[in-house]
Amino acid sequence: NPLKDLLGNDPSGRLVEYDPKTKRNKVLIDAIHFANGVQLSENEDFVLISESIRCRVLRYHLKGPKAGQKDVFMDGLPGLPDNIRPNGKGGFYIVLSEPRQ
Repeated sequence: NPLKDLLGNDPSGRLVEYDPKTKRNKVLIDAIHFANGVQLSENEDFVLISESIRCRVLRYHLKGPKAGQKDVFMDGLPGLPDNIRPNGKGGFYIVLSEPRQ
């Protein structure tokens, strides 16, 4: 996989929250392998993050009993996930930029 060769297995991606009032950043998740897309859920209780090199999508909980925790939303995708968009029915469309090898 040329992209994987180029980027290696570098977990340097982050999900960062910016507070315009304080002008400060807060790292919500670090050690993401090629973060490459983010989408807020319809009811704004979680954020999805494409982790391209690992062919999976992470979820970071913003509200509820799991607030502040991350988990794997989708794993074993047949390609490298890129952008994520809502499908208007409570689900998501996920673009795969190239096939998994």
